[in-house]
Amino acid sequence: MIGSAEQKTKTLEGNMIKETKWIKVGLIGISFIFVFIMVVSVIALAEPNNYPTQKIRIIVPYKPGGGSDTRARLMEKIIRENNLLPVPVVIINIPGGGAAPGQLEVINAKPDGYTLLLHHGQVIIGHLLDILDWNYDAFAPVAEITENPIVVCTHASSPWKRFTDLIEDAEQRPGKITWSWGGMGGHTHFTSLAIFKGKNIKVRPVAHGGAAESKAALAGRQVDVAVFGVVPMDYIKAGRFRALAVASDERMPQLPDVPTLKEQGVDVSVSIRYSLFAPKGTPEERLIYLQSVVKRVCENPEFVEKIHKIGGVVKYRPGQEMFDQFAKDYELFKEVAAEIKIKR
Repeated sequence: MIGSAEQKTKTLEGNMIKETKWIKVGLIGISFIFVFIMVVSVIALAEPNNYPTQKIRIIVPYKPGGGSDTRARLMEKIIRENNLLPVPVVIINIPGGGAAPGQLEVINAKPDGYTLLLHHGQVIIGHLLDILDWNYDAFAPVAEITENPIVVCTHASSPWKRFTDLIEDAEQRPGKITWSWGGMGGHTHFTSLAIFKGKNIKVRPVAHGGAAESKAALAGRQVDVAVFGVVPMDYIKAGRFRALAVASDERMPQLPDVPTLKEQGVDVSVSIRYSLFAPKGTPEERLIYLQSVVKRVCENPEFVEKIHKIGGVVKYRPGQEMFDQFAKDYELFKEVAAEIKIKR
């Protein structure tokens, strides 16, 4: 009788173990099915049906060789060599007219995801200067890809070691310090005015035709300060220029010892934000697909390295995040424009 009871107990325990195993197998199976459904859903979301099936054009509203063109062509190279798209990407330059013709090409294009614009915050400034009848929100946001923080430089022989030294000197010697930016109505011009805003300083502004002229003027000590949209790394590394501040939220990896303006008490953050735009009305699923491609480009080591070499920083901001940042820039520049009586 005792043996029979023990046998029944063992049989019962064996059945319970088997049932437990089957329950575990069932749970694993259900989990696998759930994960599979989620993966399929993500793939379906990232790869919309029948898109893309033809070449994608990226319009650059400037001539070849500039910042926008360089980034567009580097993106195309990374996409092509890594098979990130099943169709070719073609870069088309439409320069002139304050970058308006190139932008209009995209604004008027069919919103199907096959015509894109690589541009930056100059669309905001163009709007504030009455050059453009539209603002950044005339487009659909794909993603920001890189940014060039504005940098304030002086000659290496100057007495200023930090940006705060420069400001203190400017307060004590009004109208004596010459301050250069690369062209009226550009990022460096508006950043300079944003820095001056609310401060009791007066400098002698010198507007040059571009960064090359500003660089030559500072190297020849014809000006005391120059503000650049492209960091003059060659001059800084050679010990000819001293970078006093970068106008970004974080320090640049290329200039880790140079503090930001915010670190030095100036609440200004401005970068040239190279971004990809689409025609307004482009289907959301196609924008999401393009964002997934741009994200992979921004994560590519070759892309990151080459952007760093030309003084930029990779900054992936998809969709609304991109437009939220543009909205902040617009508010800052609008205040500056209003102060110098430039009105819409």
